Amino acid sequence: METDKNNDLENQSVKAQMCYRAIVNALSPNFIFVFNPNFVIKEVILPEGLNLFHDTQSLIDMDAHNFYSKEVSEFLIANIKACLSTGKLRKVEYHLDLFGTRYYYQARMIHYRDDLVLSYIEDISDRIRRLDNLIHQKKKAEEANKIKEAFIRNMSHEFRTPLNSIFGFSELLYNETDQEAKDEYMKMIRDNTSLLEQIVNDVLELSNIDAGTNELNYQYINLNLLLNSLVEKYRNETKEGVIIKMEAPSPDVFASVATNALEQIMDNLITNSIKHTFEGSITIRLEIKDDKLYFYVSDTGSGIPQDKFKTIFNRFEKLDNFMQGTGLGLSICEKLIANMQGEIFVDSVVGQGSCFSFYIPYYSNVEKGNIQLEKNIENTGDELKKKDILVIVRSEENYNIIKNILGDAFNVVWGHNCNDAYDIFINQQPVLMLLSVKMAQENGGDLIKNVKSIYSNFPIIGITSEDFYGEQKWAIEHGCDDFLEGAFSGTKLKEIVLSYI
Repeated sequence: METDKNNDLENQSVKAQMCYRAIVNALSPNFIFVFNPNFVIKEVILPEGLNLFHDTQSLIDMDAHNFYSKEVSEFLIANIKACLSTGKLRKVEYHLDLFGTRYYYQARMIHYRDDLVLSYIEDISDRIRRLDNLIHQKKKAEEANKIKEAFIRNMSHEFRTPLNSIFGFSELLYNETDQEAKDEYMKMIRDNTSLLEQIVNDVLELSNIDAGTNELNYQYINLNLLLNSLVEKYRNETKEGVIIKMEAPSPDVFASVATNALEQIMDNLITNSIKHTFEGSITIRLEIKDDKLYFYVSDTGSGIPQDKFKTIFNRFEKLDNFMQGTGLGLSICEKLIANMQGEIFVDSVVGQGSCFSFYIPYYSNVEKGNIQLEKNIENTGDELKKKDILVIVRSEENYNIIKNILGDAFNVVWGHNCNDAYDIFINQQPVLMLLSVKMAQENGGDLIKNVKSIYSNFPIIGITSEDFYGEQKWAIEHGCDDFLEGAFSGTKLKEIVLSYI
């Protein structure tokens, strides 16, 4: 009788498993773990075709502490005990870190039989990431709105000040008969017109930088001559008794630099020093260290309080609200320097003076001097020689186009299909993947997921065809880091590859 009873229980368990498996198959790709009170996995029920990160058989009788964190384990154990004591459904969410990537799951837990708890598990990673993205976009929108409000508030004041002066002195000039007074009014009109032009130029420049439309025009020049010309330009702009001087290496330094951006940065830093320096000196200095060009603009002026160091580069930030200017100059400098792969710093003591310094890469090759991108690709090629870039496209013609563009710097490997591509990824460890989205839509989603599960930061760039918007959406949703329109230029391909390597 006892044997018959045990057989009945076993048959019931098998039937229950078959029933649950049928339910899970219908709700794929979700799955079921059955836990005992000690957090040991007693059963695993998977839909057909679903593979977990661990072999299914190895999970049976495994202590789940082995792959859940201590925090998550304690959380799930508490809910298992609650299910057993109350018999009520528990719905919980938790995370699991695997191969450098965080996954998110929702578990519906219910008393199964005896002292076992059935946990129906759903992968909610996409939903959480979409939510995070929405939160991120909301924050960006709020920040943009704050910037817009600050812009309107500041610009209404900054534009009105010189305009009022121009209108006022124009009216006085119209009725004035004394020539000396006329000359003074004309000077005030000219000065305020120049200020208004500077405000407009700063706003347009910052707008171009934000939109990514400002161009860096690289030229091979004598930096000593450039700095000397700046000294001469501002020699008569300093206050009485203040001298401006230059310190630079000898012999003269020749380099490839974005001349337009460098001059604008130096103009902003020097004019700032001139505004705040009433005695002593302003020094422009150049040094070469560790394949970088370091520029310094130091003065003996009024200085900057230390608590302003972190905000001084913010938009519309002004130390003195009564001083002319938009408060955009340093923000423009910071962005231009960042665009040239550099960084800016400030050091100052109130009452003793300030020093603004920044560095940019030192490109000394005259033949490559006019094209920054070619210089970058040359350097990257030297550093990553023999490294592979994996290209998954259907057509040999498309593969050859990419190979011709990147072949000087990288070993461009052709993956004929997504299965081949995964084998190449495992065996040859490329530094980047270029993936035809149209081809990947057939079976490339698993390729991206598998690659990212091994190396979450591995860069995958989708190449779209004529269905640009649909393929772009697919690429982003399935984990591509970026995308290229099918009719891309060689320059654009190099830029996007370099930006991820």
